[in-house]
Amino acid sequence: MIFEPFNPLLKRHADYFQSMPCQLCNDTRGFMAVDKNLKVMGAVIFEQFTPNAATIQITNPMCLRPDGLITEAAYFIYDICGRSTIFAMIRESNVESLKVSYKLGYKFEYKIKGGFYEDEDLIMLRMDKEDCKLYNPALIKEAA
Repeated sequence: MIFEPFNPLLKRHADYFQSMPCQLCNDTRGFMAVDKNLKVMGAVIFEQFTPNAATIQITNPMCLRPDGLITEAAYFIYDICGRSTIFAMIRESNVESLKVSYKLGYKFEYKIKGGFYEDEDLIMLRMDKEDCKLYNPALIKEAA
């Protein structure tokens, strides 16, 4: 797995980004995980409304391995940005994403009624630095 800085002018990045639920702004940044053939396997895009807000999309489970895309995102937020918490907002119907998030160390924080659609809630999750199973080597076995 290779990590590339997000570049909206690269066709493979732009095509993948189009499938993500975020907007391109002048200060959007992030990185992409690509395979040896440069096919995008996942992306982490950082929005600037808060320094620890990110949109993560994964299309290859290899991104969930220790030292994969999620680990790199955690290092970036905790070490580079100097944050102690990552928040995630996930549609209540996205059961698989919620399951994986809890396994990685996220904890339930709040439910926003009608936060996605009028009839679908958003679940807000929180992961503190010490609870992140892919950031802390002692917790990696728990995430496997």
